[in-house]
Amino acid sequence: GREVVRSSALLGLGAFALILSLLPDSLTRAASWTTGFEVDRAAGLEMLRTCQEEGGVYAPIAALGWISFTVDTKAFLGEEQTEAELAECEVLLTWAKASFPDSLFFGILEADLHASRRKLPEALSVLDRAMVMPCLDELRALKAVLSYKKAIYHLAALDWIEAAKAFELSQSIYKASGRRSLGPSMAIYAALCFCIDGGDGCEEAAKRMMDEIVVYKAMDKSNWPRPDRIAFLAHTEYESDYG
Repeated sequence: GREVVRSSALLGLGAFALILSLLPDSLTRAASWTTGFEVDRAAGLEMLRTCQEEGGVYAPIAALGWISFTVDTKAFLGEEQTEAELAECEVLLTWAKASFPDSLFFGILEADLHASRRKLPEALSVLDRAMVMPCLDELRALKAVLSYKKAIYHLAALDWIEAAKAFELSQSIYKASGRRSLGPSMAIYAALCFCIDGGDGCEEAAKRMMDEIVVYKAMDKSNWPRPDRIAFLAHTEYESDYG
């Protein structure tokens, strides 16, 4: 009906405006001239917020888009989030918890919001709850991503051993699911964290991770992503220095 059309229009136009606003200035002008669509990030965000407030069929997706742009995309671009923006994210997450209490995606964004506010224990607590969701038994790649995010938060807290364990878990999930890409990078990150921590058993753990990289290097695969190629170079340096 009309409500569905309006909800989809608000979502589509809002997302389109946000995407155009991320282009370089030269491309932004060209895209605006080609499409006849004025590039306005604020207007795009407002359309997403309106879509969510009206509660239409695409309200959850609009909320996800608004929050992820604020806590993830702006951080990736090196843009500072204002406290007002973070407070608005909290309002949207409160709405999401009431409407979708077991949503994994809103849970991930809640962790990102805590991290944006430098509340790492709270962020890790949210991810710990998400990691035990039954849906992750089938969505193993997503579980590996969550473990990677945990590792990043532990790194930010300078908790090397916990970061190493989380990177190793991510690598083991990729390996168990038959996925090769990103396995080497997870292994080298874990090895480096074990080396930095230097506690009991860390030397053996680091070597175990390096041995995993040897296995990856022997695989018949040429299109390794850049992080994995860097892992191979780091392993080559390791072998050169420590034999």
